[in-house]
Amino acid sequence: MTMPFHDKMTLADLARHLTSPPYTYICSSSFEDRCLSVAEQVDPAAVSSALICMNEDMRDVVSRNDARLRERFGGKAVPVSLRTDRPLHSADGIQKALSELASGETRKYLVDITTFTHEGLLILLNLLRQHANPGDSALFAYNPAGDYAVGMDEEDKWLSKGIGEIRSVLGYPGRLRPSRKCHLIVLVGYEVERAGMLIEAYEPAVVSLGLGAREESVSRNLYELNTMFHQRLKDKLENVHEFPFSCINHAETRKAIEKQARSYEGYNVVLAPMNTKISSIGAAVAAFANEDIQLCYAQAYQYNYEHYSTPSDQCYLFDAQDVLGK
Repeated sequence: MTMPFHDKMTLADLARHLTSPPYTYICSSSFEDRCLSVAEQVDPAAVSSALICMNEDMRDVVSRNDARLRERFGGKAVPVSLRTDRPLHSADGIQKALSELASGETRKYLVDITTFTHEGLLILLNLLRQHANPGDSALFAYNPAGDYAVGMDEEDKWLSKGIGEIRSVLGYPGRLRPSRKCHLIVLVGYEVERAGMLIEAYEPAVVSLGLGAREESVSRNLYELNTMFHQRLKDKLENVHEFPFSCINHAETRKAIEKQARSYEGYNVVLAPMNTKISSIGAAVAAFANEDIQLCYAQAYQYNYEHYSTPSDQCYLFDAQDVLGK
């Protein structure tokens, strides 16, 4: 077995790192053009099938990019129906698509995690784990944003407003004891209002806010933006505990989460991954390893569709066999 790797590269260099086709490619169409960044570098000839996930309740804003993804992969494209408001529907769609893949083959998954919702990605990871065969492998690709809330003044930047349902993520229920108080861990991103409303809903006894470490952030610009949002959230709360984590290495994120959870023994641990999708994989693996950890999600009410993000010219490519239970 090869050693795990975690590489940052330009998008233009991605194709030459994909040296073991064919891949089962999985991605999510989005209103963000970032959903095309990785796909446009993947040779369709290197793909046996392409599972293209789409949130049906967002069809009016994602259909254009969804059509572009389907066109790129042609007859290999397999539409997978998701919904941001019905996680059971999403799980059923992913389950069906994975079950219909050719059986008896050693599978090499290539998953573009860039534009899944955090909840959609976490559900996918749990189902990949359930479907994995002993010889399967998984590569994950992520195109970080060049900027968020593009063209807006820093004090006015926003990605989403309001929240709908707050729920535990399907497949990550945790083992919560009614006699214990709640320790809520939040991997803070740029959606301060959403995070604040989630914290208010849980009324935790202990709040731990994770801040992406400077040297473990996508870029200095995004680190500074994240720090501003983190401080904005912190100013609204009392008795907050801070800890650093990695935004770019899921294994290091897992370690940071586990360390922070151990800091408060005797509490129910609820974890809200709200930073990069790479760090969300770290949250999933932490929950796989420790069934006492519950993952939670606050559904966004409104997204900043027009100004959400711009793609960068960079890409992270890494293996995560721990997702598959290896």
